[in-house]
Amino acid sequence: MKCHSIKVVYRSFAHEKATRLLTRKLREAGCRVDAISLNDFGGPKEAARELSDADVVVLSCGGKDINEILSLLRDRNGKALTVALFPGIVVPEQLEAFVSRVRCSITLLNSQFDARIYRRVCKALGMPDNGVVFGAAWWDDIDEQCDVQAADTRQEFEHANLMKRQLKQESTAPREPEHVGVMGCKPELENTTGRELERADARKRDFEQEVAPVCGHEHADVADSRQQQTSADPCPPATVFFEQVDVPYGAEQRARLVDLLIALATRFPARTFYIKQRHATQTGKTDDGACLPLADILNSKPRLPNNLQITDQDVSQLLAMADSCLTISSSAGIEGILAGKRVYILGDFASRQNFTHYFKNSGLMMPADAIDFCKGGYPTKTWQSANVANPHACAEAVLQRVLNGTAQPRAITVKRPLLRLCLFFPLLCLRYGRPLIRRVRVTLIRVQNG
Repeated sequence: MKCHSIKVVYRSFAHEKATRLLTRKLREAGCRVDAISLNDFGGPKEAARELSDADVVVLSCGGKDINEILSLLRDRNGKALTVALFPGIVVPEQLEAFVSRVRCSITLLNSQFDARIYRRVCKALGMPDNGVVFGAAWWDDIDEQCDVQAADTRQEFEHANLMKRQLKQESTAPREPEHVGVMGCKPELENTTGRELERADARKRDFEQEVAPVCGHEHADVADSRQQQTSADPCPPATVFFEQVDVPYGAEQRARLVDLLIALATRFPARTFYIKQRHATQTGKTDDGACLPLADILNSKPRLPNNLQITDQDVSQLLAMADSCLTISSSAGIEGILAGKRVYILGDFASRQNFTHYFKNSGLMMPADAIDFCKGGYPTKTWQSANVANPHACAEAVLQRVLNGTAQPRAITVKRPLLRLCLFFPLLCLRYGRPLIRRVRVTLIRVQNG
């Protein structure tokens, strides 16, 4: 398929962020990519006028918007390939989110675990599986400059070690008689070996001081894995907490969260703590007054630790500055894992309402008073392989799938699709009952009416 025009449709800031990597790859492939904000256009009906000439339409928005746009495209541009993605983590009880994307030509999924759920959804609805694991689409790689500096420093360390080994070999090697002076070597080189060894040792000490984490791990430990490479960043110890608009929910719970963050900053005075603000407008949600911004609660405190700061900096910039991050259930926690940072899930607010069960069995969850920034913070391999995928590693394969794909009509082909979904996901439906079944029913109506 030759793509002349690609339209990327999103609703909020978080939705737009999830399209950046794919947009960049499409432009690098020579495609013309235009962004369309549903908020700017007023809604799907108004935005659909801009999609009539598109070869590919990328949809990063909610299920209701997706199905309305798909219905409009059927009348205006039935040949367009449609690609849907998820702008954040998805938990199994959000079954309607998977159902809402089955009509798209390609559905990009966050992880292998999500792919298994989506495969069962397609099977239950009598549709071929069109899912492709893309990974956490919202992840922007950490500051390349910081990576380059760390790589240069590691190279310097390796060079110093190599020089030291060579000089030691030279110092113990037998000398040729014609080169021997009064002191057993050339007079002008008599002290060279000692000086060079001292310089190599100094370079190694400087490197280890730069790359060693706060808790003093040796460099050999740092180099063992990609996760520990972040310790090589020549940055001061810092931790980022990612605020969520409605997690935890309620003024009392949010005040408790602020107290825990203040307690952590007090326990670790040499560490800088950044609170990354999250505004309701960034998520498309409306602040109903029950969830005060953490900044408002902090500003009401008579005194705060000097090492606690509120910031609006971009997530990728903050991760480049920090060696660890804290969250309750934010999708930014996945970004921290992909960036190789230590990630801690605050178990003080563990509940299904707060979506912390997404990180169950990850090894990352613990109460605030048990956190030691020198220990833990890395997920188990089993959990990570199932729940985390790097979109940068998958981007090329996804790009080829999009560029070579063809638009084909997709429709539910079975009778009683709601009953079949309940039979395919019995434990889920029993646990979450009528609220889940009601949401799925509404979504199925939208999909079938399209």
